[in-house]
Amino acid sequence: MVENNVFDGIVESYEKWFKRNDKLLESELHAIKQMLPTKGKGIDIGVGTGIFASRLEIMDGIEPSPQMAAVARSRRVNFIEGVEL
Repeated sequence: MVENNVFDGIVESYEKWFKRNDKLLESELHAIKQMLPTKGKGIDIGVGTGIFASRLEIMDGIEPSPQMAAVARSRRVNFIEGVEL
């Protein structure tokens, strides 16, 4: 596992950015929804804090940052801790 993840330590600012830019978040969610299949199960690669996955009802993801994944878990997103090798 990666010892010094670039996203560790920025979780709070990441979340605040989306709160300040809620219209952009909603716009991105709308665009993504247009591309998702209407049935089946998906996985979010790089799930981050789960802000997208939870709203898109994608309940599984892969995330290398334990701090980001902890927030995703609080949003009921299951995750596997992983990185590209």
